[in-house]
Amino acid sequence: MGYFRFGAPGHRGFFGGLGRPFEASISRLTFVLMLLVSVSFDGLLATPAWKDVVGRLPDSLRPGAAGYTVLLLVVFVGLVLLIWALFTGFAAAVRAVGHLDEPLINVIAGLIPSLVPIAFGYLLAHNFGYLAINGQLLIH
Repeated sequence: MGYFRFGAPGHRGFFGGLGRPFEASISRLTFVLMLLVSVSFDGLLATPAWKDVVGRLPDSLRPGAAGYTVLLLVVFVGLVLLIWALFTGFAAAVRAVGHLDEPLINVIAGLIPSLVPIAFGYLLAHNFGYLAINGQLLIH
C-alpha cells in the first residue's frame, strides 16, 4: 500500500491523507467543491426542466452555437458560487455555535475534508457506466 499513501507514513492506509488538514487556500477549497458541483451540473443538464429552458432559448444560445458553451460556463460558475455561499453559510453557523475564534476560511478548510469521500463517491458512481463501457476500448 506504500504507493497509495496520501499522508505521513504509518498504518492509516489508502485514505491516510484525509486525516491531514487542508491548506486554507481558496483554490484548494474551490477544487473540492467543484468536484461536487460537476456531478450536480451534469445532472441538471439531463433534467426535463433544462430541456424546456433550452427549447425556449434564441438560436444564438441553442446547442451547437458558441453562445451555448458560454451559457453552460455561466451556469457552472453560478453553481460553484451557490455551493460556496451555502458552504460558507454552514461554516459561519458552525463558527458561531461552536464559539470558534478561527477565521472563517480556516473553519471552511476544517470542514472540507469531510466532503472529499463524498465527492469521490459521487464522481465514481456517476462515471462508472462510462468507464465500464468505454474502458473496454483500452484492451484493444
